[in-house]
Amino acid sequence: MLRRTPPRLQVLDVFKTSPVRHLTADEVYRQLLERQQPLGLATVYKVLAQFEQAGILQRSDLGHGRHVFELPLEGVTEHGHLVCSNGQVAEFALPHALKDELVQLAEQQGWDLTGFAITAYARPKHTPQAPDSA
Repeated sequence: MLRRTPPRLQVLDVFKTSPVRHLTADEVYRQLLERQQPLGLATVYKVLAQFEQAGILQRSDLGHGRHVFELPLEGVTEHGHLVCSNGQVAEFALPHALKDELVQLAEQQGWDLTGFAITAYARPKHTPQAPDSA
């Protein structure tokens, strides 16, 4: 169990109050600066790593080297992310059957499934342009 320290409480409060659910370390750092609670960026990374290891936050790779952290969804154990090229992220619940299939696949290889992440990518639909009228 982690001790309640001011840096940990400040970082946790960012996640509890942010209108944005998925935050990078840099975004957490900027929000703390805006709140006039300056922590060093290295401290923010350290706290995020501690929270991930303790299961307080989940870390997801959304592609292109973008790693985000989020509080676990209440009542949802397994979920994935749909990432749009415009930067928006939508979450979706994964069916338990998918996890069961992954467990079976790992067992067929002689492995134990320790975790998984599902991230899908999309782009905005283009609306057809109206023909130019002459």
